[in-house]
Amino acid sequence: MAWTLETDPDYARAMLVALRAAAAADDPNDLTRIVEELAMDWIGDRAFLRFHDSDDGTLWSAVDDKYEVDATRGLAGAALLGRELVTAPRAEQDPAYAACVDDPRGAGDERVAAMAVAAAAPDRSAHAVLIVIREAARERFDARARGRLTALGHGLSPILDRLALAAVLDAGATLEVGGEDSDPAYLYRAEALEAYRGGHSQGPVLRLASPWLGVVYRVVVGLVVATLAYLCLVDVGEYSSGPALVRLGGRTQITALTDASVVEVFVAPNDRVEAGQQLVRLHDVDDAADSERLEREFELQLRNLLRDPGDVAAQRAVTTLRAERERTAWRLREHLIRAPAAGVIRDVRARPGQALAAGEVLLTIASEQTQPHVLALLPGDDRPRIEVGMPLVFEIDGYRDADRALRVDHVYEDVVGPSEALRVLGPEVADDMSITGPVVLVRAALPSEDFESKAARFRYHDGMRGRAEIQVRTTSVLEALIPSLEEI
Repeated sequence: MAWTLETDPDYARAMLVALRAAAAADDPNDLTRIVEELAMDWIGDRAFLRFHDSDDGTLWSAVDDKYEVDATRGLAGAALLGRELVTAPRAEQDPAYAACVDDPRGAGDERVAAMAVAAAAPDRSAHAVLIVIREAARERFDARARGRLTALGHGLSPILDRLALAAVLDAGATLEVGGEDSDPAYLYRAEALEAYRGGHSQGPVLRLASPWLGVVYRVVVGLVVATLAYLCLVDVGEYSSGPALVRLGGRTQITALTDASVVEVFVAPNDRVEAGQQLVRLHDVDDAADSERLEREFELQLRNLLRDPGDVAAQRAVTTLRAERERTAWRLREHLIRAPAAGVIRDVRARPGQALAAGEVLLTIASEQTQPHVLALLPGDDRPRIEVGMPLVFEIDGYRDADRALRVDHVYEDVVGPSEALRVLGPEVADDMSITGPVVLVRAALPSEDFESKAARFRYHDGMRGRAEIQVRTTSVLEALIPSLEEI
């Protein structure tokens, strides 16, 4: 298939862009740069646009002031003479080749193509010659390369015609045959020449009185664009937050089994105790009186039985009193509180002489392997969006700089009401904690038993209060401001 611009659309588009830029250029330097760059990108390795001065018969370059050679020499001269495309597969083997004219930087083994750019006018005078060089290692100028070069030359013809006309007009502006515009020998009107030299730009539509207005306009537009980008691209988090408290695991509360009074406390806070060690001794007046009464009656019936071993009534009385005395002794032993397991005494609430009710806490024993954790009460509506492993931020009341970033390790399955939540927390914290609405309990383990605040370290204590929050979803700033956009 023969080469045409339709079969080479990529080059056609590139050439069209270059020709548009060349048509807008009034300076031969800019025109030369545009044409040479296009030829080097699509046809050869080097390219030179040499202008032809028909008056003195020379070739000259708009970008190289030292270049001025005879227009009849070299492959360039041959192309000008025949108004055609001339190629040399190997430059030094072509008798017409002249290095100083065709390729001053060449080694002689390159492939050279020279294309005369003729005027579009009927006289077909040559305005310039376009020389394209390919290194010896590249292929020869095939039909496609020659077609590209020829198409470029044809596209340059009207542009060089316009430059030639501009040069004539500029030269004519300096010719003054006679001194007045009314002189018939004066070819061009002074007003027309002045308008031509003044350019063709119509100028901006608006004339701004102050340069600051343009700066302010650009700043305002930039701020509007930046604001829109921020609203659309930046995400904000939606958090579920609620009260939380510290729990130290492995703690056992020792309570009174019956109503009694405290006689003696054998331990103090931070004491280490072993399993079975005495902690508190309680006193019950009724049980003590019953024990003394039963002891007297048992001794009396035992003496009667010793006097008359055959007395059946005495035997029955001794048996009954012995059983009642053992039951009373067992109840008295319940008032001697012992440690159920080894640990450390933490919270001692019992005081000698204190009257106690059944179930009242006497003291607390903590095991040596504590498991401190945070128990948070978050809104029940957020339960479907809270999962194990989500990050939780815990802030302790009174220590604003001691935030802890934790991980949720357990989420209670059900959403519970305030009373059930307080029951889970325990009576020691339920009295002064207010909960409104359904909640879900979330647990997160603390990495250590202490925390740092203002360069000092403090220990966690059971029941310390704070607030916890979990990021449950993210949304853009724009959607947060206009929630209805989420439905679009």
